[in-house]
Amino acid sequence: MNNNSLLERKIKSLPSKPGVYLFKSREGKIIYIGKAKNLKKRASQYLNKNIFKNHLILSRAKDIEFFVTNNEVEALLLEFSLIKKHKPIFNIQLKDDKSYPYLLLDMTEDFPGIYFTRKKEEGKKKYFGPYPSASSVRKIISIVEKYFKLKTCKTDFRKITRPCLKYQIGRCMAPCVNPQLNEKYLENVKMAERFLEGRLKELEKNLQSKMEEASSRLEFEKAAELRDTLFALKKFREKQVIFLDLPDTDFIYYKPYQERHFIVIFYFRGKRIIEKKELVFDSTLFESPEHFMELYIASLKSEIESIITNFPLNNKSILVQTHKERFKKGIKLKDISKLKKFKPLLDMAENNVEFLIKEKEKQGENLEQIKNYLKLTKTPKVIYGFDISHLGGCFSVASSVCFVNGKPEKSLYRRIKLTEGVNDDYASIYLAVKKRIESDLKRGLNLPDLIIIDGGKGQLESAKKALKELNLTNIDVISIAKKEERVFSDKFQKGIVLDFSLPYANLITKVRNESHRFANQYRKLLYKNKNLNSILTEIPGVGEKTAKKLLKSFKSVEGIKNAGLEELQKIVNKSLSERIIKFLNQLKS
Repeated sequence: MNNNSLLERKIKSLPSKPGVYLFKSREGKIIYIGKAKNLKKRASQYLNKNIFKNHLILSRAKDIEFFVTNNEVEALLLEFSLIKKHKPIFNIQLKDDKSYPYLLLDMTEDFPGIYFTRKKEEGKKKYFGPYPSASSVRKIISIVEKYFKLKTCKTDFRKITRPCLKYQIGRCMAPCVNPQLNEKYLENVKMAERFLEGRLKELEKNLQSKMEEASSRLEFEKAAELRDTLFALKKFREKQVIFLDLPDTDFIYYKPYQERHFIVIFYFRGKRIIEKKELVFDSTLFESPEHFMELYIASLKSEIESIITNFPLNNKSILVQTHKERFKKGIKLKDISKLKKFKPLLDMAENNVEFLIKEKEKQGENLEQIKNYLKLTKTPKVIYGFDISHLGGCFSVASSVCFVNGKPEKSLYRRIKLTEGVNDDYASIYLAVKKRIESDLKRGLNLPDLIIIDGGKGQLESAKKALKELNLTNIDVISIAKKEERVFSDKFQKGIVLDFSLPYANLITKVRNESHRFANQYRKLLYKNKNLNSILTEIPGVGEKTAKKLLKSFKSVEGIKNAGLEELQKIVNKSLSERIIKFLNQLKS
């Protein structure tokens, strides 16, 4: 009996219960994970090979494993956790941040400040969020500083004798040295609270009233301050194209186009858009917008009050139950695609998707032009970049970065520690390429279409040697030398100098520069984590006994560095002394 017949029998023997199924490759690698209300019925659908994705999975799958769960909600949560753990090649990956940030207005303080936080506590502290990213919280804190001049530090007032720079540039009222401003400061706190809640019209009306009141009392300085704040807020509101009279909401807009699926997410907090996220999936990964929604809710780190979409949610009950299971709180879900009052928001999302589609098409054109320019055998949709970093042969590391469709894919970056390629860049490149590609093969990952090596002809030949030993001759390899930005390959034995008047030429150096940055970052991390006294043993020719002698004579690594050649030669020979000095002088590079 062949493997396909055996797999078909296993599928047909699955129980008719809710659960999760895992397709495995011949090597035992998990290549796809799915959840089902009925395991047998759902898995049997893959036997229809007329559907391209089914054909693709079954052509690689040799076995199936399953978990039975009590209900579909449990199955969904298990599916997400297993996808997160195993990262199968046929599943979409949603980033699962450690926690979502909040904005804190600390009402327990005499002078309430506004802060960034990832934890919520009970009590009088007022929280806003969760927000989709740390940068969105910091941006809002900056706006609150600008308009309402609230403090953002928790410094003990008793230790302060003069205000900081933020007071000097008009971004804080400095209650630390001006406690007499208590009443005025608390007024600003109330205004900031309305602003964060999205009650801008109410806030403007309140400011107008206070300004007129101050003017009637001949308090012209205060009236002028209120006028300036009112004017700034009106300008801010004019910039906000759409306000949403709903609780904190995520708007998920979906559009299929050709062989891709485009999703734009708008995050509404305080009734206005504070951030946008764009996602693009190809048809081999994407199942349906409903399934995306299930994974989206399973990936949330904090509860959300409302999600609106431009597509029907036939699985609404599963989504609500999943949210309730995770956060003990319900969620409002709504399809707004046919509601006239949301037309401006739908139009805005459509414009964003259209722009995203054009951008992806342009990226595809650039990749085709790179293929023709470098005479490659195929379009470089997936590019790996490799570089080496070391200090005089010590702390030798390699980086392997990945660009997918012209954009960095940081989940596929790899750090490679090298011990065998010390003081030999050619051997190091050989080891780096071989280790990375071997790892990808074991994990069942798709291999790159193009490899870019930082270096010249020697590094190029080393990379090709590694691929040849792995019986992979269908991957294009080029190297690029920094001095003239000259590219070498099988097609360009003497090299060609990149023409930067061509926009797509920049992608080649972008990959090289990113691999260089990532390699240096890793090398510096290793050095930082190393005990300073043991750094000496990283130098070729310096063992523990020699290191102890040097430290005994010069007291520290810095003392050795400053000793000079003659002093060092009293303990070690001239050649090793020169090597030690050269190495220590490179440490801060």
